[in-house]
Amino acid sequence: MASPERVARVARALQQVLAELIAREVKDPRVQGVTITDVDVSRDLAHARVYLAFSHENIAETLKGFEKASGFLRKRVGEELDLRITPSLKFYHDPAVKAGGRMDDILSRL
Repeated sequence: MASPERVARVARALQQVLAELIAREVKDPRVQGVTITDVDVSRDLAHARVYLAFSHENIAETLKGFEKASGFLRKRVGEELDLRITPSLKFYHDPAVKAGGRMDDILSRL
């Protein structure tokens, strides 16, 4: 098991590398207009949950695009990062971003 500090470092590195790969190398138009809000990595560094914020409402189709691209992204992450095990990638919609936006709207009305 990796230390909590190492898990946090790997999560930050994954977030950065994935953002660059999505912007530069993934050609699927379904995955464009997405922001990676967070990455949670398991203690054994074998699994990563990638949370996404969407600039559009076609969430289900975009998640399908990420599911299709996950093998390519995992391979490229393995090439970019020097990890013994490249984590499997699962992509999730981050509903907290939308809730946070609603809170900002409410607070701005006060």
